Amino acid sequence: MTKIRDSFNNKKVLIPYFTYGDPTPEISERIICNAFDQGADMIEIGLPFSDPIADGPVIQESHQRALNHNRNINIDEALTMVKRIKTKYNKPLIFM
Repeated sequence: MTKIRDSFNNKKVLIPYFTYGDPTPEISERIICNAFDQGADMIEIGLPFSDPIADGPVIQESHQRALNHNRNINIDEALTMVKRIKTKYNKPLIFM
């Protein structure tokens, strides 16, 4: 939590959102790394599920695409991806 709190100290913060597995887990990892390379301060990762009714249509569609293309997508894979990313970047990754 300290890294997250420190990110907000007297500055604007860029926090992009990406759905894990949209379009594929491999591309998700590349997109997240590229976002950090381009200056993202932290990244929010959506874990796809079948009924994201509280989210808007763009996020709902990204969840559906991830599930349609990757039937066996799971949280263990997402956590493994985060572990790999954390070896390269010392910035917060937040699961939604």
